[in-house]
Amino acid sequence: MSLFTSARVTGSYDAPVAGGTPANPTTAVNLTTSEGVVSVFDSLETALRLMAQMRRHSQWYCHASEDVLIVSVSHVKLLVVEATFVNQKLFNSFVPMYVGDRVRLTHRNLSCNKSLEDALREMGVCLETAFNTNDELRLAETGIQVVDWNYPNSVLHDGTPLTYDFTA
Repeated sequence: MSLFTSARVTGSYDAPVAGGTPANPTTAVNLTTSEGVVSVFDSLETALRLMAQMRRHSQWYCHASEDVLIVSVSHVKLLVVEATFVNQKLFNSFVPMYVGDRVRLTHRNLSCNKSLEDALREMGVCLETAFNTNDELRLAETGIQVVDWNYPNSVLHDGTPLTYDFTA
C-alpha cells in the first residue's frame, strides 16, 4: 500500500503554463531505499495534488513516514527522500530551489548555490559521477527521487524551465 493515496490527498493540482495533462498520470511513485522499495504515491496525480497542497499551506517538508520525507523544490518539483542521516543533514544545511531550469541547493548559512551532487559531496558522500535522472540517482544510491509533471522522466536539469503561474 502507498504512503499517499488519491483518497487521502484530494483536490486539484497545479498545471504548468504550457497546460495539458501529465503524460503518465497513473504511474505510481516508488522510492528505492536501503531497506527495499517503498511505494510513496499511488499515482503521479496524487503527488501533484500533494505538491499543490504544500504550496497552498506554505509547506516545504512533509514527513510521509519515519523513513521518507517529501521536500518541495519551489513547488515545481518534489524530492522524495529516504530519511538517512546524510539526507537529513543535507536538508538541514541546504534549501532546494528551482532556479532557471534546474534544481539547485542554497546553503542556509553561506551564500553559495550548489548542484545536488556538490551538496552531497559537501555532506561527505563519495560520488563517482554526476547525475540528472532518477535512474542515475538510484544507481548512485542517494535515496532521492525527483517527481514533477514529467514523471517518470523527471530530471534535475530540465533544459526548458517548468513554468507555473501561482498568481491565478
